[in-house]
Amino acid sequence: MNILDRLLHTGKTPILTAREERLLKFCNATVLIVLVFIVANILSFFAFGVAKDWKLLLVMALHFIFIAGSLVLNKLEKYLFAKVNFALSAIVFVSFYAIAYGKTGHNYLFLPMITYLLLNLFDPREKTTMHMLLVMVSIAYFFVLYANHQGYEAYIDLDKSFLEIQGKVTQAGYLGLTLAFGFYNFFLISNAENKLTAEHRLVTSQKKIIEKAHQEITDSIRYAQRIQHAIMPSDNLIRTHLKDSFILYRPKNVVAGDFYWLLPAGHAVLFAVADCTGHGVPGAMVSLICNNGLNRSVKEYQLSEPGAILEKTTDLVIGEFETSELEVKDGMDIALCKLDGFSLSYAGANNPLWIIRNGELIEMRANRQPIGKFDYAGNFTTQHISLQEGDSLYLFTDGFSDQLGGSDNKRFTKNRLKALLLSLQNKPMQEQRDRLLAELELWRGTEAQTDDVCVMGLRI
Repeated sequence: MNILDRLLHTGKTPILTAREERLLKFCNATVLIVLVFIVANILSFFAFGVAKDWKLLLVMALHFIFIAGSLVLNKLEKYLFAKVNFALSAIVFVSFYAIAYGKTGHNYLFLPMITYLLLNLFDPREKTTMHMLLVMVSIAYFFVLYANHQGYEAYIDLDKSFLEIQGKVTQAGYLGLTLAFGFYNFFLISNAENKLTAEHRLVTSQKKIIEKAHQEITDSIRYAQRIQHAIMPSDNLIRTHLKDSFILYRPKNVVAGDFYWLLPAGHAVLFAVADCTGHGVPGAMVSLICNNGLNRSVKEYQLSEPGAILEKTTDLVIGEFETSELEVKDGMDIALCKLDGFSLSYAGANNPLWIIRNGELIEMRANRQPIGKFDYAGNFTTQHISLQEGDSLYLFTDGFSDQLGGSDNKRFTKNRLKALLLSLQNKPMQEQRDRLLAELELWRGTEAQTDDVCVMGLRI
């Protein structure tokens, strides 16, 4: 990049839009052209002027310094200040020249050019500043015309022939600068439009690629949802073995880390609600491994006691993950029950079982360890209880109680869930499900769902 290109690109940064870059280049080009014009005036003054008019030379030097300051401001990325500095310097110094050289010098022609520059230098977001500067240019223009009409041109002592030459040079310079500014701005606009068109084509192309990839991912996840639902017990199977029951299942995403499980075991039935590590696709992948572990524990290893099933499932899950070179500690929390008539056996990994009997809540506590790799793992305890007709059982993950919402955007909490379930005891199980879902949505409000939600209710 040569010196001229570097000067034209002074202050350019990658964050500038195509329009902002065009305005910056136009500003820099305008500053450079004006600086060259000032130098040409200084040289012509030395060639044709009167040596004693050192004040005019001082004004030209100051004009050069102030105009050059806009390049410095652009370099510092003070783009608006650079344009305001340029405009004010142009208005002040051009007005001085127009009065100093008098009507013969024709310098008043450059004031309308400043108006043209202002209209092309400023962004629409800077229109207030631009309008204020346009008012200043208008005032200066009429003031200069009045001064020229009154003959106020006694500020310098120049030869009349030089003034005539200066006037012709000014007219030629005005025409040349007008054409130069016009053509250069047109060139910049064309380049900016071409750049925008290229960027639009690139964005459109990338958008199509992203949309295609998104559709493929969405289709894959939807199919994964079908697979996940296929491994969970059907509604018919649940109604056959748990006649008066409900399941509230609300994944945070399309697929979930939560799942419910049911498997007949002779005269008894095993059922569970589980919460695997994570949610979405990662959680769903872990849920497949954990679900398979439960099935193998019962079908392959002929286990029927909840505690023994959880211990074997733990071994199977750890065994699956140990084939990897990476250390994986993913697993699940679960509440697992075995129901045989009025006899209930329960074992849990972090997830408890709630039984509501005659308006009171009985909590069967879980072992404080997950299914999976755990530093302080022990045996899972199987607890037994004799149920009574009318008892209600609830298995759940932490998604419901952890949901954020309410007036203070806090968690729903297990205590609030207990109170809600106690208040619903006289309602049919399906109505309980509907009320639970309604309360969850009311609590959530406009907040996003915090986690997967799975609640199973059963009345004996």
